[in-house]
Amino acid sequence: MADTGLYDFLLKVVMVSGSMKTDEGDEDGAPKKEKEEKKDDKKQMQAIDAMSFDYTVKFPLSLVMSRKTILRYQLLFRFLLHLKHVEQALSNMWTEQKTDPWRRNIPLARSSASPSSPTSSSHPHAEFYNWRLRVCLLRARMLAFIQQILAFVTFEVLEPNWGHLERKLEKVTTVDQLLRDHVDFLDTCLKESMLTSSKLIKTFAFYSASFTKSTLQAIAAKTNGEEDPTKAKRWDVLNKFETNFNHWFQVHLDCVQFYASSDNVSLLPLVVRLNSVKSGS
Repeated sequence: MADTGLYDFLLKVVMVSGSMKTDEGDEDGAPKKEKEEKKDDKKQMQAIDAMSFDYTVKFPLSLVMSRKTILRYQLLFRFLLHLKHVEQALSNMWTEQKTDPWRRNIPLARSSASPSSPTSSSHPHAEFYNWRLRVCLLRARMLAFIQQILAFVTFEVLEPNWGHLERKLEKVTTVDQLLRDHVDFLDTCLKESMLTSSKLIKTFAFYSASFTKSTLQAIAAKTNGEEDPTKAKRWDVLNKFETNFNHWFQVHLDCVQFYASSDNVSLLPLVVRLNSVKSGS
């Protein structure tokens, strides 16, 4: 289990070295002195965020799979695991939305008022009907965002680069060339997955954390059979989450567009994917 969150560790590495090269310290690259000084300031982590697989490589394979190489694989794995965990958490909310209050059809006429207003119809259940639609739409947009990021990383970053590495390995003639091609593959995957830019790491971390917390709270309340204390002010809660989601979505999209046009052109397909989520709102 890792003792530092993925995004905190990535920010530390990027800020200190500006690359994926780690400082002298323990295996995860964090200097021991710095870890001791900030031990009390660490944020609480879920077990899923600390999960990291390790592998002991024996000689002579250890010449190719060094500790720094394994660290790169661990970072990619933890990033993919985090995306899948958030996707699953959002998908699990669908089980709540299959219950009778969510599925029951409310026969009311369409109103010319805005659906965001709790008084858009004179029907007694119109307020709940409109609120229900907004919640489903927000969950769908959150899920679409995560799925687009996951699809981009797996199908447009990892898979093409892995195929490119395989073709290189067929022609490799020296150990040095093998090491160089392998490290280049990992560094390229990290860069194109947005894990080497402090700005992209920060915006995505804040963005994903905002709705991850809300989904986990909703699932926990459902599991414990607790009544939601915010039902009386559900519009305020919904508007808060929508505003927060829209803000960080736009910030993240702006950052991706900037880096796609200046430093990392491989992000252009992601810009198209995220704009499709935005246009669907």
